Parts: sequence; C-alpha cells; structure tokens
Amino acid sequence: MVRTLIRRIVDRVAAGGKDRLKVVFSDNSTYGSTRLGDPDVTIIFRNAAAEWRMALGGVFEFLESYFSGDVDVIGEHGLRKLVHLGFRKPCGRFEHPLTR
Repeated sequence: MVRTLIRRIVDRVAAGGKDRLKVVFSDNSTYGSTRLGDPDVTIIFRNAAAEWRMALGGVFEFLESYFSGDVDVIGEHGLRKLVHLGFRKPCGRFEHPLTR
C-alpha cells in the first residue's frame, strides 16, 4: 500500500516537468517515473519507516527522513530539485499543515 502511494506521488510530482525520478525502496525494488530515460534524481529509502513518512507526511517528513539519514538523494542538485517539485506539487496523502 505505501509503495503504491509513493509511486503515485512520484508520477504526480514528475508529471509535466522535465526531470525523471527513480525510487529505490528499502527492499531494493525500484520504480521510475513515467518519463523515459536515465533518472535525473534517484531517491533511496533505507528503511520502511522512511517510506511511510514520505507517503503520509509530505515534503517536510521526507526532509526529516533525509536529514536523519533514512533517505538518500542522488543526482545533480537532486535535493533542491525534489524540494522545488514538492512545493510546486505537494505530495503525500495527508499534507503537512505548513505546506497548505
């Protein structure tokens, strides 16, 4: 269930943009955005808790996971791109009150 939410978030955030996103889940399975080609940004989840935080908490919880080392972001200016996309198209089922 949580991975389905993350896939939807990735597709929604990547839609209409030029950046290609790839996700590596905590079990090493992967998912790429609907745009074809090599990813501009890769998100690597180190544990399932970080996956849940992104799915339910939006950009702020994602950043908390990043700063605590539970998520890695690979790509040139990757974190900056993700934050920009996250604010442009908020993600998460229950968006954090500060992004409303």
